[in-house]
Amino acid sequence: MKMYPSFNEVFVSDELLGVFYPLCSNEHGLHFVSSNGLWMDEQYETEHNTFGHVKFEIKNGKYDFMGDIRLYKGYEYAKKIFLILEDDFNANGNDYLADKIKPALYIEKITKILPSQTTEDIDLDYYLNTFYEFRVCSEMTKYPKPVNLVNGEENEKPKKKI
Repeated sequence: MKMYPSFNEVFVSDELLGVFYPLCSNEHGLHFVSSNGLWMDEQYETEHNTFGHVKFEIKNGKYDFMGDIRLYKGYEYAKKIFLILEDDFNANGNDYLADKIKPALYIEKITKILPSQTTEDIDLDYYLNTFYEFRVCSEMTKYPKPVNLVNGEENEKPKKKI
């Protein structure tokens, strides 16, 4: 199981960048993804993409989106700011983790560098919170198992007392 694969490892194109997050992939080419909580405009539902489900076509082991992207309200703004959020986290993520920055403080900081919101269709605080939590979790998987600082061996699970 590969945790938090890159977007390009999971999706054929970047059409859904900022709309879906890759969570994990297994050895059989099955990818688990999560949406980021954008509101839905149900007039754009298709047989592949509704409020209740998303079906992808699989092409060369990657997901190809067959729905109508307009189902996700605010997707244009989300895609626009996603790259800014990624750049910021790549530059400052280690500090966010080291300083144990809470989502509310992150949101307060990051909104100052984002372009003006051009639509009310996106719940910006929720979107930013979702992004931040996703990135924090994905970064945490990069760290090795805890090491016992006394002897340098991996920590064992505590033994239950009988």
